[in-house]
Amino acid sequence: MKELKSLIKYLSHQKTNQIEHLGSDSPMDSKTSQLYNGIRTNAFKTDKDAALEIYGKENSANYRKLKQRLRHRLINSVFLVDLQEYKSSNSNRIFNKVYKNWAAGMILLVKGNRAAAIHSFQVALKPAEKYDLIEVNFLINKELRKHYGIFDYNKTKYEYHKKRCSDLLKRLDILSEAESYYTEFAYTIEMNKSLVYGKELKDTEKRLYVLLSEAKKINSRTCLRFIYTALIYLFIIKKEIESQLRVGKEALAYFEKFPIYKPLAKFQYRFYNGIAQLNLNVIDEALESLNNALGMLKKTGSLGWYSVNNYIFTAYILKKEYDNSYKLISEATYHKAFKTTYLDLKQHWFIKEAFIQFLVKIKKIDPTKLECKRLRAFKLSRFQNDVAAVSKDKKGFNVGIKIITIIFQILDEQFDEIDNSLASLKQYKSRYLKGEEFFRTRTFITMLNKISSNKFNYKSIMSKTEKQLNELKNNPLIFTEQSINIEIIPYEQLWDELMSYFKKRNFRL
Repeated sequence: MKELKSLIKYLSHQKTNQIEHLGSDSPMDSKTSQLYNGIRTNAFKTDKDAALEIYGKENSANYRKLKQRLRHRLINSVFLVDLQEYKSSNSNRIFNKVYKNWAAGMILLVKGNRAAAIHSFQVALKPAEKYDLIEVNFLINKELRKHYGIFDYNKTKYEYHKKRCSDLLKRLDILSEAESYYTEFAYTIEMNKSLVYGKELKDTEKRLYVLLSEAKKINSRTCLRFIYTALIYLFIIKKEIESQLRVGKEALAYFEKFPIYKPLAKFQYRFYNGIAQLNLNVIDEALESLNNALGMLKKTGSLGWYSVNNYIFTAYILKKEYDNSYKLISEATYHKAFKTTYLDLKQHWFIKEAFIQFLVKIKKIDPTKLECKRLRAFKLSRFQNDVAAVSKDKKGFNVGIKIITIIFQILDEQFDEIDNSLASLKQYKSRYLKGEEFFRTRTFITMLNKISSNKFNYKSIMSKTEKQLNELKNNPLIFTEQSINIEIIPYEQLWDELMSYFKKRNFRL
C-alpha cells in the first residue's frame, strides 16, 4: 500500500487526470479504478481496508493480483507523464531525458530493434557526459562498445567507447567508495550515534583525502560532491566545526564554477556552511549563508524550506530577535503546505510555537506590533493534542514538550500540576536521557526541579542552580537537526528569560 500511495501522490502532483488511460490500450476495469480512487482520496488507509471493501475479506489472493495490475499501470504512467516534464527544473529534465533514453534503448534491444536502441543511447550520451552521470554513462558506453565491436564494426568508435568504459570504471570505483563513507556517516548523524575517532576512522579520513585528490584530477563533480559531503559529515561527528566550515567553503567555491551543474550541490553547501557558522557563534554570517540557501529554493513550503527555516529560527533566537522568530513561526505554520506536510515536521513546529508563546506571555514579544498573521491564542490542552504523536516518543526528543508544559504551569501558578509534572520528568530523565547527547537536558531538568524545592523563591533558586548554569555555559549546544528540535531555546538562554520573569514577578510560597 505504501508504494502505491507514493506513486499515486506523485502522479497526482503531475496533474494527471486520466491515469486510467495511460500506459494501456483500454481504460481501467471497475475494481482497479476503485482501488486507485480509494488510495488517491485516502479512503483506503491499509491493504486490509481496501481488500475488505473490494472483495469482502481482508486476505484475498485476488486483491494481491489487483494491486499488481494497478502498479503496472502506474509505472507505465510514470514514463508517459514525465514526458510532459511538468514543473521540472532544467537539471531534472536532463536527468529524465538521459535515463528515459537509456531505459528505452535497453527495452528496444530486448525487443530486437537494435537500430532504434543505438539511437536512444546516442541521444542520452552527450548529456550524460556533460552532467557527469557516471553510472548511466558507463552503461551507455558499455552497450556502444559492444555494438561497434560486434554488430556494426567501427574500429575508431569501438576504441573510443572502450577507453570511455575504462575511464568511467575508475570513476565508478571512486564514487562507490565515497558513497559508502557518505552513507555510513549520514546514518551516524541521523541516528545521533557516536563514533570513536580511533585508527579505523583516522584511516577513513586519510582515504577520503586520497579520493579527493583523485576526483580533482579527473574533475568528477559527482564524485567530489559525495567526497566533500562525507568529509563534512566526518567533521560534524568529530565536532571539528572549523574544519567542517573550511571544507564546506572549498566545496561551494568548486561548484560555483559550474552553473549548469545541479543547484542542489550549491544549496547543500550554503546550508552546511550556515550550520557551521551558527556553531562558531558568527550568527550574522550564519544568517547570510542560510538565507542564501533559502533563496535558491524555487518552492516555499517544501521539506528543504522548512529545514533551512529551522536553523534561521534558531539564529533569530540566539540574536534575541524574538519578533523575527514570531513572524517566522507565523509564516511556517500558516503556509498552505503546512496542513499536508509530514506529521513529525508539523509537530516540531508546534513545539517551537509553544516556546514563542512563552516569550509572548512574559512580554518579550508584542504580537500587536508585528506585521504578520497573529498566532492562535495558546491553550496548553490544545498544544498537547497537537503534539500527541511526538509526546509518545521514548528517544528523548519529546522532552521539549514536557519542559514547556512545566514552564506554562509555573506561569499559570498551577502548583499541584507542577509537582506532578516534575516528578514525571525526573522519572523520564532516569529512563530515557542516559546518553552523552542528553547531558544538557539532564542538567536543565535538575534546575527545573530546584524551582519547586526552593519554593519558587528567585534568590534561593539562583543560588542553588549556579553550578548547573555554569555547566550549561561550559558545554554549549552543538546545533544539529536533532538538538534544535530538543532545545528550541538554548537552555541557558531559556533559564535567563524564565528567571527574569521570576525576578519581576517575585514568586514566593
